[in-house]
Amino acid sequence: MLALCRTLRGPEGCPWDRAQTVRSLARYLVEESFEALQAAETAPGEQVEVELGDLAFVLALTLITAESEGGTAPAAVLARAIGKIRRRHPHVFADAEPQTTADLWRLWEANKQEETGASATIGHLTEPDPALPALIQSRKLQERAAAVGFDWPQITPVIEKIREELGELEAALDSDADRREELGDLLFATVNLARFLDVDPEAALRSANTKFRRRFNAVVDRAHTTGRNPEDLSLAELDDHWEAVKKQERG
Repeated sequence: MLALCRTLRGPEGCPWDRAQTVRSLARYLVEESFEALQAAETAPGEQVEVELGDLAFVLALTLITAESEGGTAPAAVLARAIGKIRRRHPHVFADAEPQTTADLWRLWEANKQEETGASATIGHLTEPDPALPALIQSRKLQERAAAVGFDWPQITPVIEKIREELGELEAALDSDADRREELGDLLFATVNLARFLDVDPEAALRSANTKFRRRFNAVVDRAHTTGRNPEDLSLAELDDHWEAVKKQERG
């Protein structure tokens, strides 16, 4: 793959590939990652392999492009990554013997801080990657806290917490600042429920987006069959169409 990318960016290669920069390719890394994720969630099997292949190509092209911009050779980049992962797994490659998930988390965080020279107190939650969606950031923070025992023992109080946060949001509707904060708390609590259910909140929301778009478009189609546009219908009429679409989908 690396040899292919060198050819594509070579003097006799593809003009588009030669014109790319690490910055311009970054968006394709994100797009291909999400396409691989989508395939894994909806079409496991060969399609996942196809999307992973596309992702591997863009990653290889980015590595070669970075080298051409004065960066480190791909082999050295990969060797550095291998070394880092080995250091962060002393229970596999050294003599550390963690007994629990919490031990593993502490080892991982301690090694990260040693590598970066960070001065944060061991056990503190490090700042999540700002490039990650907020839903994923929330889940990662919750998982790290749970790894050291800061977690609900069962799902019932998680659901109760969501009800509590919803009540606090309702009480804060008249204040812009307060309702923003309370809505954030409600979303955070909902992500916690997703974690307990072992559901990826980002994937669940994408699925909900897809379902809403499909159903709304079906509502529009139903309106058009009566010779009307959706904006000409009352809310009650739109809702009747919506319920009809839901009923049809559910058989």
